Amino acid sequence: MSLIVVTAHLPYSGLEALLEARSDLNGVIVSCKKHIQSNTSCCNKVSLLVGMDANSQLLNDSLHDERKTCILEWLMSNDLELLPNPDEPTHFPWGQSVGQQIDFVAVDAGRRDNPGPTVVMHELRGLLTSDHLPLRTCLNCGKILV
Repeated sequence: MSLIVVTAHLPYSGLEALLEARSDLNGVIVSCKKHIQSNTSCCNKVSLLVGMDANSQLLNDSLHDERKTCILEWLMSNDLELLPNPDEPTHFPWGQSVGQQIDFVAVDAGRRDNPGPTVVMHELRGLLTSDHLPLRTCLNCGKILV
């Protein structure tokens, strides 16, 4: 299996900045999907994985705002689905002990190899120069991706 990994930062600086980032990402996703369609025979299976700092609590059912809706609609329009995420924080703003879950992994919708759940790597907190924690997932291909 071959994997195309895209990382995305969806800015928090307002809806206009989010729409601009989303538009830029559309071009990247379209290009990746064209590459996948033209190269599947060489690698048997090519998949797309998008790791993102969404700056939004996408899985918080009690939160309903324009930003969350905009991101979820973007995922659906690009045929991407979020991998299962534990109900754990992934972002701890500098100097704060309480975090929120705003980082996610999305893959091509309808994958046949059942990706595993996402795991937040709490053991790396404090070792990174970031206020975000890495996510790990298994794509049932015998390899762990970070």
